[in-house]
Amino acid sequence: LSKKKDAEKFRILKSHLLADQEASQSWRTQATDDFGFVAGDQLSEEDKQLLDAQQRPHVTFNRVGTILKAVAGMEINGRHEIQFLPRNNDDTEANEVLSAASKWMADGCDAEDEQSQAFQDASVVGIGVTESRFTYDDDPDGMYVEESFDPREFYWDRTARKKNLTDARRMTRVRRMPLADAMQLFPGM
Repeated sequence: LSKKKDAEKFRILKSHLLADQEASQSWRTQATDDFGFVAGDQLSEEDKQLLDAQQRPHVTFNRVGTILKAVAGMEINGRHEIQFLPRNNDDTEANEVLSAASKWMADGCDAEDEQSQAFQDASVVGIGVTESRFTYDDDPDGMYVEESFDPREFYWDRTARKKNLTDARRMTRVRRMPLADAMQLFPGM
C-alpha cells in the first residue's frame, strides 16, 4: 500500500473502512441500546406508549447499573501496576527503568481513570478503547496522553477473530468534529 499513489491509497483505505463499518453495524446498534439500558432507558417505545395511554409514569428499577458499579469498583480496587520483567539478569536494570518510566507517564495523565472508563465500557458493550499518544498542544516538550473514547467510534479489521483483536491488521477511529478542527490536524490539505 505504501508504494501506491495517494489517490489509490485513499481508495483502498476507504474501501477497507466501509467494509469494516458494515461488518460491525449490528454491534454498534446493540451497543447504543446497551448504553441506553445502563443509563435507565429500559422501556421499549411500545411500553412507553402504553403507559402514556394509561396516564402512568415511566418507572424503571435499574439493577444493572448497581451491578456494573460494583464490578467497576472491584476493577479499581484490584488494579495492578504495569511492570516490565527481565528475561535474564542482564536486563534487570533496564526493566526497572522502563517500569518507573511507565508509572511516571501514567501518573502524569490520569491513565488509571481512562483505563477504568474503558473497562466499564467493555463491561457494558464488550469493547473498551483507549488511545495513547504524545501531544504538543500544552507542552512544547511533548506530553504523554492516554484517553478513553466511545467504543462506537472504533472500527476494526472485519477479518479479526482472536481475543482482544490481536490479529487485526488495522484499527480505525472515526469521529465527528468541526471542519476547522479537522483542517488543523492536516495543515495545507
